[in-house]
Amino acid sequence: MRYFIYLLIYFQLQKVHLTIDWIEKGIIIGAILYMSAFTLQYILFPFKILDYGSITEMERGLLRFRIEGAGFLMLATFLALNRFIEKRSIKFLIFYTIGMVFLFMLGFRTLLVAGIISSFYLIIKLSKKPSLIVRNTIISIALSSPLLLVDEVNSYITEMTEISEKQINSGDDYIRKRTFKFYMEKVNIDEISLLFGNGFPQENSKYGKITHSGSKLYGYIFADLGIVGFAIIYGLIATLFFLLILIKAIRIKTDREYYYLSAYFLYIFIACFTTAELYRAGIFGIQALGLFLISRTKIS
Repeated sequence: MRYFIYLLIYFQLQKVHLTIDWIEKGIIIGAILYMSAFTLQYILFPFKILDYGSITEMERGLLRFRIEGAGFLMLATFLALNRFIEKRSIKFLIFYTIGMVFLFMLGFRTLLVAGIISSFYLIIKLSKKPSLIVRNTIISIALSSPLLLVDEVNSYITEMTEISEKQINSGDDYIRKRTFKFYMEKVNIDEISLLFGNGFPQENSKYGKITHSGSKLYGYIFADLGIVGFAIIYGLIATLFFLLILIKAIRIKTDREYYYLSAYFLYIFIACFTTAELYRAGIFGIQALGLFLISRTKIS
């Protein structure tokens, strides 16, 4: 629950006089620091210098790090794409490409798909007429096609496709289905807890012991259920509240140079259905920063 406190950053920023340019530079610096820390931890693995979860080995050829700060990575990546389309500066294209490479290195299928869809959304949104949509789409495909020639990328895509097909065909044995059944049947959810949630499980409580036991013995982790897991822990009321914030952030009109903000919140919206991206540790601070920028750049 302590992570919700980061949302207060939005209100604190309203009280200080910071320029949008200064904040955007901070976002870029935050992303660079994240990528630097990620790279260093990747090189030093398994020696642990950062808290990255319980990873012990490679998965699908990648280390699925869960390091705080990924919000800076994607917000800065969409910012770079926005600036490249507007200013045609190659340095922004390079930064965007590097950002997407790091997103790929995270090893999460949903995040990668969400990043690609949100990128195309931003490209289309910034295109003033149909001919530009076609041109920008062709350019994007042409620039990204060489990645398919990289063996690691091809291997990952093939394995990702095979795993998705296996999960679809697994029926009731699919881990997310079993996790959902566990929380709905074993954690004793009633109408009140559905509305207000059960709260974050503490190991010294009966509720906490049940959930931690399910996690350790069977891999039943509520975060794997995405927004459904959020609803189980924090309730339907809080879930609807956060979804409405995301939808409003996507739809609010801003000047063209700030369209990247709606692309970022679209990315979170898409990703939150099967991942914990909406409520990942540290992400509320980045969301608060994005919401503040929207409040400063929205068109009345």
